[in-house]
Amino acid sequence: LENIVSLYLGWGRNFIILLDSDKEGREQKKRYEKIFGPSTNNRIFTYKDVDTSWQNMGTEFLLSKEDQLGIQKISYPKQIKYSKKLFNRSIQEMYLSKTTYKFSEYTDKRIETVFRFLKNKLKEIK
Repeated sequence: LENIVSLYLGWGRNFIILLDSDKEGREQKKRYEKIFGPSTNNRIFTYKDVDTSWQNMGTEFLLSKEDQLGIQKISYPKQIKYSKKLFNRSIQEMYLSKTTYKFSEYTDKRIETVFRFLKNKLKEIK
């Protein structure tokens, strides 16, 4: 994301970044803040910033286990166990083929929480 952040800062564009709250996500947040300094204040977040109980969480964990497997089965119907690699491929394939999926209420609420957080943060930096 380094190049994208540089471009957006140079162009004076509003942006925010949401990273996983796992070890790698926390390290990347610190690295970006060190590289770009105060210009990224209140622009880089992890899932823990969205909800304090979401510590050590990656994007796929926003979804219920049923939704994770359901999405994976769209592209890999014979797979009965969740695989992060196949799940991510399924997301890509669904995007390319414009395939939709109906999430559970549990997943809908979590995604709504993330979008509400992001929308509020974008309003704050305008």
